[in-house]
Amino acid sequence: MTTKSINQILELILDSDLSPYVMYSTFVNYRAYNDLVDAAVAEYQDLLQRNMIKHLDTAVAGSRSRLLAAINLFAKFDKIDGDLDWLEAKYWTLDEETRDDMLTELAEKKIERFAPMLNPIMSKDESKHLRKMAVFVAGAVRHPINLPTLLILSEDPAYENDWQIAIALIKYGVEEGRGFLNTLYHCKEVTLGYRNLGAWGLAKLGNLDARQSLIGQLETLNHQGDNIWLVAEAIADLEGWEFERHPRGIERVLANARQIGLIA
Repeated sequence: MTTKSINQILELILDSDLSPYVMYSTFVNYRAYNDLVDAAVAEYQDLLQRNMIKHLDTAVAGSRSRLLAAINLFAKFDKIDGDLDWLEAKYWTLDEETRDDMLTELAEKKIERFAPMLNPIMSKDESKHLRKMAVFVAGAVRHPINLPTLLILSEDPAYENDWQIAIALIKYGVEEGRGFLNTLYHCKEVTLGYRNLGAWGLAKLGNLDARQSLIGQLETLNHQGDNIWLVAEAIADLEGWEFERHPRGIERVLANARQIGLIA
């Protein structure tokens, strides 16, 4: 295959009218696009693995849609030499909106090999929103390499994303997060929502008092209030139930809790 051939393959994948990443695309069909990418990967796997990174700067150029399509393409491979270095370097050259799009795509795809690039973003990105997004991605991916940074940030009183840190540590469900979650649970100066996050995380680590505090709120909270969503999701997670962020999702949690005797 020639250089021109791999450029043609990348053009087919990154510029397809089927691509869901192209805003106002002439025709968006997610299944057809996925089939197109899968077929290209199946036919040209070795070529793409060995040569894709060398040609991506030219192929992506300044296009947001091609960049997101490239991340989707990365997700089709267990390994591509140099893709982490390429993507991390690319991140710091982008505007805030495109960096946000990139992090959203990484959260959806949960590509573990890109976890190392999250640490400097969580700590140093100039945008508070993107630092928060990187914490969210770390919680979604749950890679061990991000846990030390999350713990350092959880102890920094100047860091502004405590809520997202708590969510990430809940998803990790590891003993190292107990101190931060315990502080939230027992702090009288934070809102009930923060205390419930602490309870959720501690309950996952076996704290029966924290678990019971959540169960007790299922019956007493106003079912139209914000906290019932958090409590219902926490109970669903602890019990291994699917949770839907919809009023019927809360009703299912209540029904399941009654069925197994958690509440009357």
